[in-house]
Amino acid sequence: MDIYSKKDRWKIYLGIGGALIIAISLFYTNYLARKLGEEERRKVESWVLAQEQLNDTTKTISDLTLHLQVLESNKTIPVILVNDRGGIDFAANFPNGLDTAEAYLLKEVEKLRAGGFEPIEGFAYEVYYKESTLLRQLRYFPFVQLLLIAAFVFLGYLGFSSSRRAEQNRVWVGMAKETAHQLGTPISAIVAWIDHLRDSRAEDSEVQELLPEPNQDVKRLALIPERFSQIGSLPAPEPTPISS
Repeated sequence: MDIYSKKDRWKIYLGIGGALIIAISLFYTNYLARKLGEEERRKVESWVLAQEQLNDTTKTISDLTLHLQVLESNKTIPVILVNDRGGIDFAANFPNGLDTAEAYLLKEVEKLRAGGFEPIEGFAYEVYYKESTLLRQLRYFPFVQLLLIAAFVFLGYLGFSSSRRAEQNRVWVGMAKETAHQLGTPISAIVAWIDHLRDSRAEDSEVQELLPEPNQDVKRLALIPERFSQIGSLPAPEPTPISS
């Protein structure tokens, strides 16, 4: 099988493998995010139930430890309690002291409603909540992962391309030097034969008249291996005086 066909096939295999890894990562991350979202809703429902029982004046609860623990356990999920008149009765876990910023909280409630959020119903109030920071980070994680993978692939591609170009350059340098070496031998022989002919036919004016032309041609031909031998060589620095 042609080597280039093998390379193309391996590229296809690698592309399919990369797509499968990305698809599995997205699927599993979405699965974890969905499970965590369900768990957060159950926590908020427990928080609402504890809140109702604490505010229920018709019941007397001797031990409030469990209810208080449920209420205090929510440190990460932002919640908003909206009364039946549409006002904000309570909010918690919003950053930068926004728990008491009613205008901001009402905008957040409108955003949740516009997004199809189903509030948790209580007695004469509704509870809205937002995803925790951990859940939002988990949802964004696949995109961060894709960016990191893309950056790794891009840098790897640049590295392999640079290595391949360097290897090709070394091959061309080797071929150029070998060509210069192979051309140098017959050119030297031709120069020797011209010198021999000049010396052996010194008395033949016609031969002596013709020899300068092939001699010039051989000199021009000798420039080819000389230039080829310089390919890939480092330039020799020469000191140059700097005039004032």
